Amino acid sequence: MKTLFFTLSFIIAGMAMAQHGHEGKSKLSPQEKADKMTAKMKKELNLSPEQESKVRQANLEFVTKNQELREQSKEAKMQNR
Repeated sequence: MKTLFFTLSFIIAGMAMAQHGHEGKSKLSPQEKADKMTAKMKKELNLSPEQESKVRQANLEFVTKNQELREQSKEAKMQNR
């Protein structure tokens, strides 16, 4: 009985964590994602204002490119179906 209880607890906890991990990620625009990445990098790397602007631009390009690749992947999956 204890084993069943623990097993069910772990399954429910895992499902809850999986749901929580995906909240809000797709709701941010590419600009917001790039700004968030830049803010984290600025704090961790002590970037100068000039470096910050260059990093923000690079992050925006990175996020935009990744979003385009995801869309292409979705289209390829749909065509495959």
